[in-house]
Amino acid sequence: AATARSCARTSMACTAAAAADAADAEYAQLSRELDLANIADAAEALGPGANLLPARWLQHLAAAPAPPLATLWRRAMAASTRLVRESPFIPLPTHYSELYNRYTHAPCQVCGTVPLQPAVCLLCAQLVCAGGACCRSGGDEECTRHAAVCSGGIGAFVVLKASTTLLVVGRRHSWWGSLFLDAHGEEDRGLTRGRPLLLNPQRLEAVIALWEGHGLREYLTHNPPPFPHLLLLRTRRTSH
Repeated sequence: AATARSCARTSMACTAAAAADAADAEYAQLSRELDLANIADAAEALGPGANLLPARWLQHLAAAPAPPLATLWRRAMAASTRLVRESPFIPLPTHYSELYNRYTHAPCQVCGTVPLQPAVCLLCAQLVCAGGACCRSGGDEECTRHAAVCSGGIGAFVVLKASTTLLVVGRRHSWWGSLFLDAHGEEDRGLTRGRPLLLNPQRLEAVIALWEGHGLREYLTHNPPPFPHLLLLRTRRTSH
């Protein structure tokens, strides 16, 4: 019986050693393929007296056992892949006022006048007239026409004076909501409260997921607008 227990312990030790060797080999292979410096060497180069978070992080990793280190490495690689994912949309400012002030008095590139309802294309940053009679052609208003040229008929716009997101697929559209929220996490549709609005990362990620997941058509089907077309705006406008 004693001999059997001794053999079992020896077998477990061999299995653990083999797992550690496999983790070390996997980490070494990843380091070679990605041309990364050795963590222990990097920690030593920073020096034991370096009062820096990266130094402490590297020293902690260098002292960690091999299997947890390999697990941390895989998680870090997965996280970095998510972080470097490119957004299909233009970079948006943190403060809504910056976006608003940049475009709200700018002229439309099609008609040359300042839009009554300015909208910014999230794919190319062009300013368009949302629902303007001036840029309507063949029954289609400018958001529909611009989306057809810019992105194959599928578009997303920030309607500045409403602070909402307009989604367009062909001749259909729907209102998604606002990418910018106030300090209480609330929208300010129509900008009636005058509160500072900040870009909400979760809202932006949700629209990106909807876009990249090809879910716009389904969203428009389940969220039809009150009117089949954008309201035609005929009020007098001013030239730039």
